[in-house]
Amino acid sequence: MSSVLKALQRQSSPLVPQPNPIWLASATQPRGPYAGLVAVLLALLLFLLSAAAVWWWLQDNPAPTQETSALTPIPDLNQAATPPATPAYRLGEPSAIRVPVWPEPVAVTTAEAATVAETAEATAPVTANEANDKVISQGQGLDLNAVSPELLAAFEDALASGENSAQQSVVPTIYDLNLSMQRQIGSFSYDSHQYSSDATARWIVLDGRRLFEGDSFGAVTILKISPAHVVMSMNQQAFQLPALEDWTRP
Repeated sequence: MSSVLKALQRQSSPLVPQPNPIWLASATQPRGPYAGLVAVLLALLLFLLSAAAVWWWLQDNPAPTQETSALTPIPDLNQAATPPATPAYRLGEPSAIRVPVWPEPVAVTTAEAATVAETAEATAPVTANEANDKVISQGQGLDLNAVSPELLAAFEDALASGENSAQQSVVPTIYDLNLSMQRQIGSFSYDSHQYSSDATARWIVLDGRRLFEGDSFGAVTILKISPAHVVMSMNQQAFQLPALEDWTRP
């Protein structure tokens, strides 16, 4: 114990030299010649990356321009909403109606009509009878060279619309022909007679054969089928035969 105290006293004594303190410090690494250039390049790279990030953000989020703001009107909340304009309808121009102008009927007095009717009744039978007598006296049929078959057919149709058409016809009967003409017509039986207002539906049956207007039967031709008789022709001579009367050659 006493030796320890002596040692402590000896250390604290000013006569005993004290050792210098030892400072500990980390060893610094030596800097190379490119250390400053690397720092500048790193700073420049960081700036470029920041500028690229800002440019990319501006491309995705463009700032509104003045033209875009002008094209998009800002609604005025204080202004009352105006109703949509209704389309205007315009009627067309009226067309004028043309009224046909009919000629005024010619007034015919009763006396004039009666005079015309009496004149027709007085002259028609005379003309027909005179023509019939002339044909019968000659012993020939109605000459088709002087009267066309179309005109004869129209005359027969006009007679068929009235009464007693067989008596009014100017065509001579087969019995009024001369003997030489009668002998040229062969005998036949008159089996059926069909008359209609439609010319295509008229027919007769001779010897069991159905004949229409325009058909030929032996030496004769069927010209016209009337309600009560049939008009035939042979050698341009027309004559008639009463309906359903058989013919026997003399």
